[in-house]
Amino acid sequence: MSHKGPVYRPSEPSPNDMRWAILRHDVPGEGWHLDLLLARPDADSLVTFRVVDPAATDLLRDVRPWASTVARLPDHRLVYLDYEGAISGGRGSVSRLASGALEWLCSADGSLRVRLNPLGILSAERSGPAWNLSLESLEPDRSSPNLGR
Repeated sequence: MSHKGPVYRPSEPSPNDMRWAILRHDVPGEGWHLDLLLARPDADSLVTFRVVDPAATDLLRDVRPWASTVARLPDHRLVYLDYEGAISGGRGSVSRLASGALEWLCSADGSLRVRLNPLGILSAERSGPAWNLSLESLEPDRSSPNLGR
């Protein structure tokens, strides 16, 4: 995958270590996917979603609004917010492509909404075994005729 677009890195840790990260996970014999990691406010673990191409490429290219149906993985350990390198058991390797501060806006059974600074507002809803994710830009649409009126 050729990554074109911004790579987001936090300028400083957010309060209570509320952060997010996107990891590229290369798996031998399977190719690659992205792991979207969200620090949970109520646990020492990360909500984790697997995003596969072509949605993964669009996410990294700053295509907004962005939407995809993804797989919810078991929660990951907090160490993966900062970890890059080989994963034990022949499960491949990960490299961090983007990260930043996280603010939880809403969380209910089967849905969530978070601000991924500086990336955008992420909404997620469970739909059977899959999850529907959407990401909106943090920037207002300046082309709107009603802006500032």
